[in-house]
Amino acid sequence: MTHFYADVMSPLADPVISGIFANVEVAGKAADSLIRNTLATDGEIIGKILKVTPQDNNSDPLVRGCRIDVDAEYTKKVEALIEVQVNPDPTILQRNLFGASYKFVNTSRKGDSHREMAENMPKVISINLLAYKIRPNSELVQPVKILYTKPPQEVAINNFMVYNIQLPAVLDMPPNFEDGLYCWCYTLYTAHTQGKTIEEVLKMHPELKTFARADEGYQQFCERFDYFSASPTERKKYSDWQQSMMQYAGEMQGARDEGERLKALKIATNLLTLGIPIDNIIQATELPLETILSLKANLGGA
Repeated sequence: MTHFYADVMSPLADPVISGIFANVEVAGKAADSLIRNTLATDGEIIGKILKVTPQDNNSDPLVRGCRIDVDAEYTKKVEALIEVQVNPDPTILQRNLFGASYKFVNTSRKGDSHREMAENMPKVISINLLAYKIRPNSELVQPVKILYTKPPQEVAINNFMVYNIQLPAVLDMPPNFEDGLYCWCYTLYTAHTQGKTIEEVLKMHPELKTFARADEGYQQFCERFDYFSASPTERKKYSDWQQSMMQYAGEMQGARDEGERLKALKIATNLLTLGIPIDNIIQATELPLETILSLKANLGGA
């Protein structure tokens, strides 16, 4: 798997996202704007944002990015999960479903019908901001809902929905800076891939500044990101984070290489025990001649 690292601070980097969304006042407005503009693509709405909590609950930073948990008001409680994913992850939908299943089970009562179980669970919304295309098409939003498979086709669980936002799809679309989600996606993806500050992106298209004046959450996101970009302290945090990721990748690769080497040594030892010619063992294990001879000597076959 190829992993993407921005050379400068990226708005999709874990510490940047966490820092922008960590402040309750700012986070509530930024999350509110992003969620509302996403849900507007199919007419959904959300109540007041109550709490925003950045999460760092995956032991492998190379597999997935940052996750933001958002609690909001609704006719009943809403739990929105904003997950930022830089590198392709084939398990992302399974994890969305797995997380929602906890809510489904925990709010169910013995004897509830399927429909009652579905209606009792809180509304769970997963918004995946993907720096790659999860499906080979040019649509910006790929919604996922659980449907009945036989006619009449209808949604089986109304309180669970996933919105996969394919950020690269903004490049395939005609510019539409009157659409809030397009403005968000264009800004995030351009800054992420071109290494620009948000202010530089805003200067590229005056329409974005118009949107910022109309949308307080987007405006504060822009201001917070440029603060992180300009602050030496925050840039050092990002640099340290990026360095730790690269070190982690190196350690993991080293562990995999060592595991493969030990496996090859074991195979070579077994083949020597069986009396297989050395040339054949070298071909099978790709170990150097010196290593094979050393193994043979240790087995008493020198």
